Amino acid sequence: MRLLLPDNIYFRALVSVLPQEKGITAGFLPSASIISAITSGEADVAFLPSLYLTNDESLRISSKIGLSFEGLGSTSYLVLHEVPEEGRPDISITGDHSAQEALMAKMLMNELYTIEPKFHIKTPEDALHDKNIILAGDLAFISGKYREALSFAEEVVEMGDLPYLNFVLCAKDSGKGKQAEKIILEAVDKFYDALEGEELFGLDPESRQFVRENMQNTILDIDEADLEGLNNLLRMLFYEGLADDIRELKFFE
Repeated sequence: MRLLLPDNIYFRALVSVLPQEKGITAGFLPSASIISAITSGEADVAFLPSLYLTNDESLRISSKIGLSFEGLGSTSYLVLHEVPEEGRPDISITGDHSAQEALMAKMLMNELYTIEPKFHIKTPEDALHDKNIILAGDLAFISGKYREALSFAEEVVEMGDLPYLNFVLCAKDSGKGKQAEKIILEAVDKFYDALEGEELFGLDPESRQFVRENMQNTILDIDEADLEGLNNLLRMLFYEGLADDIRELKFFE
């Protein structure tokens, strides 16, 4: 069974503790490429940026496994140093980004300032000198920018008092989805242990400490609150004109 995941510290930690004898072959792809891989059949199961569920009504998700955050920990951060009194602010997007970062930033900027930003996709080398930046994947930790940035997850929690379900475990085939769900559930404790590990997959000591300090707000074994947080975001997408309808969540049967 082929499992695809975005390449960030959280999913590298997960893959490191998955038992190879259970029949899962894990691979990494850029976040933006996951949707085409799962819909085309390249992958049997995948961790998908959650708002991409609006792209394919046939996808079902796990009600027990995902990657969710309730505080400062996140896979996306917004550095915001320059917001004009008039006009639209320019925001560079860089790192392992997908359409989800732009959609989330539109909702957050509307909530914070009632304005719509203009986005510019850039390489890290070009973006890191800009005033306003969205850093996706590990880039906020690698660059140290998380120290001066807003966590997408923390802002979502403040908006709706619900967690930010960043990635969902999804599949077209419920049987394969439930099989992967069971294997990952058995590895949950080892996942949290891996996040506390000394190496923490290449991060510097200060970034490792930041991730550890926010582990209590990092959730792999999700529950109803995480799913309601996603439902809330899907409703917001629709009401702000960013989706054609409100996507109903469909779970593995």
